[in-house]
Amino acid sequence: MPATAPLRHLKECRRGKCNTEEIPHATLRKSICIFEEKVLAKNMVIRCGCFAHMRRYWNEALPGKSRKSSDKTPAEIGLNYCNQLFELEKEYADLDADTRKAKRLETESAIWEAYWSWLKTVKPAGGSRLAKAVTYAKNQKPYMENYLLDGRCSISNNIAENIARPYAVGRKNFLFHDTVKGARASSIIYSLVETAKLNDLNIYAYLETVLLYMPDYKNEPEGIEELMPWSDMIQQRCRIKSKS
Repeated sequence: MPATAPLRHLKECRRGKCNTEEIPHATLRKSICIFEEKVLAKNMVIRCGCFAHMRRYWNEALPGKSRKSSDKTPAEIGLNYCNQLFELEKEYADLDADTRKAKRLETESAIWEAYWSWLKTVKPAGGSRLAKAVTYAKNQKPYMENYLLDGRCSISNNIAENIARPYAVGRKNFLFHDTVKGARASSIIYSLVETAKLNDLNIYAYLETVLLYMPDYKNEPEGIEELMPWSDMIQQRCRIKSKS
């Protein structure tokens, strides 16, 4: 299950530098990272590759429907390895982090070993889609299995991308965002809304509650925890009731 609350906040990050003094360990899963490798190493940050990106390359390298041979192509074999791992991940989705890690090491490590061994035998034509898939997989090899180190890590970046997508689509219509303050206000609202979704809250009820009680905590910032989407008070007031 994905985390329902932020584990850490990264502030004022730029390419080549990041304020991570209070982050002893973290994981990132993205094919292109904003951090320089030396910054990752300095702050003990482990970079994880995105398995969905690698699977996409194999999928794009599949032959056309006109192909008549019954033999599997390298792209089909590569895609099959990916599908095996994704199917196992579905089975482990509701497990706690420690159990998920144990299950992954028990079943997925062998698939990865077979996958990398097979990949060495693939000799694609230069410039082909298959060549791009093979090159991507080889370049990402140092990062792809790092999710096995921590059961909280996802095998892909899909969760983060799916959460960010509504904002990416919506911002095209944000004609009123012509100031830094306006953009910041929008990002705050989106953060509240998406975190409310992860915690199964009625979004309207949650925002209404936050706006109603926020003034009370202006001089008592420690009480703001009660307005977090995962707090007992908010869960009682705003959680979506499951259908019986």
